[in-house]
Amino acid sequence: MQVLFTTLPGHLHQLMPLAEAMRDAGHDVTFASGDRVTPPLRELGFQTVAVLNRALESTPAQEAVWAAAGGAAEMPGPEVIAEAVTAAAHAIRTVYFELLPFVAQVQPDLIVYEDATIGAGLTAAEHGVPSVAVSSFLLGTPGLLHTATGDELAALWTDPKLRLDTRPPGFGDDLVDVSVPRLPMRPVAWDMPDGEVLSFAHQRPLVYVTLGEHDRLRAVIDGLAGLPVDVLAGVDRQDVVLPHVDVVIHQGDSRTTTGCLAHGVPQLALPRMADQFQNALAIDLAGAGISIQYEEVTTQTVADAVRELLDSETYLAASAKLREAVAAMPSPEETVMSLEAL
Repeated sequence: MQVLFTTLPGHLHQLMPLAEAMRDAGHDVTFASGDRVTPPLRELGFQTVAVLNRALESTPAQEAVWAAAGGAAEMPGPEVIAEAVTAAAHAIRTVYFELLPFVAQVQPDLIVYEDATIGAGLTAAEHGVPSVAVSSFLLGTPGLLHTATGDELAALWTDPKLRLDTRPPGFGDDLVDVSVPRLPMRPVAWDMPDGEVLSFAHQRPLVYVTLGEHDRLRAVIDGLAGLPVDVLAGVDRQDVVLPHVDVVIHQGDSRTTTGCLAHGVPQLALPRMADQFQNALAIDLAGAGISIQYEEVTTQTVADAVRELLDSETYLAASAKLREAVAAMPSPEETVMSLEAL
């Protein structure tokens, strides 16, 4: 079977376990993405085509919407979401048009895309190719996008034949969009191999900080400085880091959230844009951690939250329960058999 995977570079991690499983099962896998990930994907043995570079041009506009909202002091309202989606509409259309000639030429048997490359699903529908969406946005943002955009994308919109859901039962059950048939797939932490040898020797609880370009990083580091903890920051290899840490501080992105769920690690989420707000709310509701809204992130609130996560056994117990739920989900290798039957 010839399978085309499409993803923006920042969401590659969520698709790679399935892509590797499909390749190992003997399928012909090609990645359509941006220039940044094309060379390393080729080194891993995948065929690639760099066709999504123009879609990336809308990213600054989307980020500007969230920045103008002040990081959102609370869960963003429909107006902010609609404005962000309007900025994203260009990317959705661009992916659609960039992929049209390539799909016509290659004629894949299946297109696998993620939530930021919804346009690939539209291209699949145009050519009559089955498509499957992988939840790079953990709680089903595509449904939220459809609602928020209204008529703007109605002429192009189509649902995937199936959605591979990396959300474990018990996490965000009341928040998830269930408008598309879902197949659970175990989230697996994946990172590009780099040969780096990391040491996790520590005498005190180890707190892992991964916040990207979050402008509250200084407050986080200062808050941790007064606690009896060791801190690990500036390391992106979550596949090797997460099994060794006691608390993770992140911005609520779906990749890190699912990684923490898979390893049973309590979380402190500091959301500032996009799907991070829903993920942070789900973390709170599941008892798997604590969230602090953007305007409330201070040295003191961070210190208090981390202290509570370490001192209270309830967060660890809730996280362990979710880890068991993740472990019971079908693996990417098992999921391949379901996709072969489409």
